[in-house]
Amino acid sequence: MQSSLEGARRVAGQSPVRFKHKVSDNLQRWVIEVNGAQGTLYANETYQLQVDFPEHYPMEAPQVMK
Repeated sequence: MQSSLEGARRVAGQSPVRFKHKVSDNLQRWVIEVNGAQGTLYANETYQLQVDFPEHYPMEAPQVMK
């Protein structure tokens, strides 16, 4: 799980669409903010996602909320 988070952070720095992970003690629940790309309909908008990873991840898929 930790390596997945580190990989996501590396990709975030290279992507034209920026996102950040809100840090918490619960590695099974990620709260992510995604900023819309400039020059698109989504520019200057911020969207929040909650991703819940089940106990048996990666054998079970995470759920995306919000």
